[in-house]
Amino acid sequence: MSPVLRFSRPLLAGLLLWAVPVAEALAGGVEILPHRAVYRMELSALRGGSGVVDVTGRMDFEWRDACDAWTVSQRMRILVNYGSGEEIDFGLTLNTWESKDGLNYRFFIRQITGGSDSEETRGKAQLDGRGKGGEASLALPDEKTVSLPAGTLFPTEHTKILLESMGREVWPLWQTVFDGSGEGGLYGVSTALVETIEPQTSVAEGLEAIKGQPSWRLRLAYFDLSDPVAAEPEQEQALRIYANGVLDELVLDFPEFSVRAVVEELEPLAAPAC
Repeated sequence: MSPVLRFSRPLLAGLLLWAVPVAEALAGGVEILPHRAVYRMELSALRGGSGVVDVTGRMDFEWRDACDAWTVSQRMRILVNYGSGEEIDFGLTLNTWESKDGLNYRFFIRQITGGSDSEETRGKAQLDGRGKGGEASLALPDEKTVSLPAGTLFPTEHTKILLESMGREVWPLWQTVFDGSGEGGLYGVSTALVETIEPQTSVAEGLEAIKGQPSWRLRLAYFDLSDPVAAEPEQEQALRIYANGVLDELVLDFPEFSVRAVVEELEPLAAPAC
């Protein structure tokens, strides 16, 4: 799953059991599919009094196997149109590297508003061991360090933990995740299971990589851990994720509106010669 576009208050709680075919599909462990995907972005919902009349955009996402690590590249552009005639052009690019043992992470994030004004975030993070804490060092926009508490996960490891938890955990599931975005990059993430979907026997042309894969609808709420009194999540998301890590739809909540991203192109990437 995407590490910066955060993925709504938990909808379900308690122990949820799965049908046998789904449990068997994950019995051998999670196998992430390296892939490239293109998503069409469109208006999903409006908040009262926002003045927004339309939202369009595109997101390009690439998840590669780099032998000893996972790399993610993401590019997004959203055009927000208001009834007054004003248009806001917002863009984001992200590049991350995460070691497969889940202990090291590097990131570079660039946000662009209005086609020119930009904000860059760059840094790296390391954990002292699985389940242990560590430290993140940010070089941009300002040099600083962030202490990572025990149990912190990086984005790809968080996605794997969610997939491995299907059918075996009490929901909602709470995890501490560092992705490098925002003020401190450290979030408490509450994930709720909404629906289990059995494997599809037919899919649209070009989406063969998700055929035969079980999938789940999840809702995620991201809480800013740098604000101990924050009662509301900083951002919420709803998504559908397949057992191989592919997302085919995603709803992102912003203050004035929600945006729905739907996959239009999906290309598996060849494994490297390690």
